[in-house]
Formats: sequence, structure tokens, C-alpha cells
Amino acid sequence: MLPGLLLALLALLNVGGLIGLVLQLGRGQWAAALGTLAFVVLFDLLGVWLLREAREGGD
Repeated sequence: MLPGLLLALLALLNVGGLIGLVLQLGRGQWAAALGTLAFVVLFDLLGVWLLREAREGGD
């Protein structure tokens, strides 16, 4: 159950990050868009690592 919830969380994070990125770029806020992109990538990497640990059983 935990890997499924984590996968759903990662999918929603990416959708929200993409929407935020598009809105910030549309307003011409390049620095804020880069910050959003950095946080999304950071949380994606953390989420993928947690997902691998959950699937392996924490070994």
C-alpha cells in the first residue's frame, strides 16, 4: 500500500510542479520558475529513493 501512495504523491507533485512552472514562466518570473524546478527535481529524487527502499523492504 505504501508504494502505491508514494507513487500517487510523486505523480501529483509533478503535475503541481508543472502547473506552477508554467504559470511562473508565463509571468516572466524566471528565478522563481528555476526554484520550483529545483524543488520538484529534489523531491522526485527523494521520492524515487524512498520508493526503492519501500519495494526492497528496507534491506
